[in-house]
Amino acid sequence: MQDYELASENYFLAYDIFKKIGFENVPIISKFLHDFALFHYYFKNYKEVIKLMQISAKYPPYNNNHHIQLYNNLAVSYSNLGEKKVALFYFEKTRAIAKNYNDKTWEGIASGNIGDIFYKEKKYPEALKQYKNQYDILIKSPFDPIRISSYNNFAKVYLALDSIDKTKKFLGFAETDLNNLRKNKSYGDDQQLESLKRNYFDLKSQYLIRNNNFQEAIKYKDSLANAQYSLDSKYNSSVIKMSSDKLLIQKKELELSRKEEKEAKLQFFFTFIILIFFLGGGIGYFYMYKSRQKKKQQNEKALNYSRNRHTCLNGGQRSGI
Repeated sequence: MQDYELASENYFLAYDIFKKIGFENVPIISKFLHDFALFHYYFKNYKEVIKLMQISAKYPPYNNNHHIQLYNNLAVSYSNLGEKKVALFYFEKTRAIAKNYNDKTWEGIASGNIGDIFYKEKKYPEALKQYKNQYDILIKSPFDPIRISSYNNFAKVYLALDSIDKTKKFLGFAETDLNNLRKNKSYGDDQQLESLKRNYFDLKSQYLIRNNNFQEAIKYKDSLANAQYSLDSKYNSSVIKMSSDKLLIQKKELELSRKEEKEAKLQFFFTFIILIFFLGGGIGYFYMYKSRQKKKQQNEKALNYSRNRHTCLNGGQRSGI
């Protein structure tokens, strides 16, 4: 089991240090922000993922894969927050960047993600178009999970469109691949495949019910229940650990937020003091200037009065002679 408490402590400490010295002064800041965002994604802190990815987007990407994932992470986070239009924008951007790098895997994944948004909104023809694009790109992919995901997507949209024969066809593709998985799978692959198997059983049972084959449907419902139980039991300890660690993460986020708020207040206070100082100095200078002008005018009036008086007196003496 990973030590998320220690990881969170170091992530938040590093983030605070990098922010103080300036993100632009850290050579691989985009990689750090990417990793920190994925850490938050694991705990479903989607707003934090968005915040970190938007900061990361201001700096050069660590590599091509990170550049593509940056926008996919934004899209998935917005989708999970229910902001479908923004999610679509970033999925399209993900696909465009993947095309630019000639990364077929990510291009196919992005198409599938766009299809999922249309499917959830029951826009089945639009979803089918995206799933077809995903299928055409990933049909020869060596990665079992994304290829099987493509089959499941086709099956579910054809089922929604009442195209039973095509549903059967792609359920057959999914079943064949699920029964012939490669041996060198990663832990992440196992998690995805367990989930895909559960989705397959669910779709298969729906397909059988649609064909009034209730006896077979019950068998797949049982398989679905077993697959769900397997998922729950296998990853339940991880979920429990994640829940306890999430409280710690939220505490760290609150501490960081309070610290940033305190720094913002201090900055505002010092800015206010400096403003008052300059304003007071400006007002003082203005009044001093006005006072000097007034005194100058008074001196000029006094001088003019003295000159005029002297002229009058001299004029009077001349007329008496």
